[in-house]
Amino acid sequence: MQGHVGESDNGKLILYKAWFCPFAERALIACKEKSIDFIEKEIDPYKKTEEWLSINPNGTVPALTQNGKNLYESSICVEYINDCYNNDVNLLPLDPYDRAYVRLWGDITGKKIVPFYYKTMKTPEEDDKKKSIEDLLAGIELFSKETQKREGPFFMGNVFGYVDLMLFPFVYRCNAVLGRYRDFKVPKEEKYQAYNRWYEACLEHESVKSILQDQEKLFDGYNSKYTNPRL
Repeated sequence: MQGHVGESDNGKLILYKAWFCPFAERALIACKEKSIDFIEKEIDPYKKTEEWLSINPNGTVPALTQNGKNLYESSICVEYINDCYNNDVNLLPLDPYDRAYVRLWGDITGKKIVPFYYKTMKTPEEDDKKKSIEDLLAGIELFSKETQKREGPFFMGNVFGYVDLMLFPFVYRCNAVLGRYRDFKVPKEEKYQAYNRWYEACLEHESVKSILQDQEKLFDGYNSKYTNPRL
């Protein structure tokens, strides 16, 4: 369900998002995976209106509103969605160690992979681009090594969850956007085998498929802005 800033929620969760934002896609996938009834509000976070800043003082997406209360930052939004809607789908494990472990790896991928996606996109110089791609692949290799410790295609085995949805929106753009504009691809080598299997499994997972942006739409967004992308 689509909506607008300021629309009454009648108790429903409102998710503020922007179509181009991978951070917002984390929360959107969480909502889809939990099969909850919520309202999507598409906004332009670059327009820092007073109304928008009253919901999120940072002016970024995603943000949530429910019963007049606001939250923001993607990891916080995902955890709220998981904890608020207590059903058979658990995005984070119930076991305290496993729950801390996936939070840890959400943080690791957020530091070892996500920044190098943006750095590679913003770096047209060949030498700098080569270094940022090396750093990006090093992060992916680290993730692959950890993922291969468990059977099943997803990070925690056979169950799609927190680490998967926190990372996938960014590596989807690595394949699509960096693939076109920076000649980037993850090699089909053994050290990336678990990652490549994981990527394909996420790509076919229903909650992910339902929110994927058309690659041509992403390409159009980057075509004139790829040295200073907004996506």
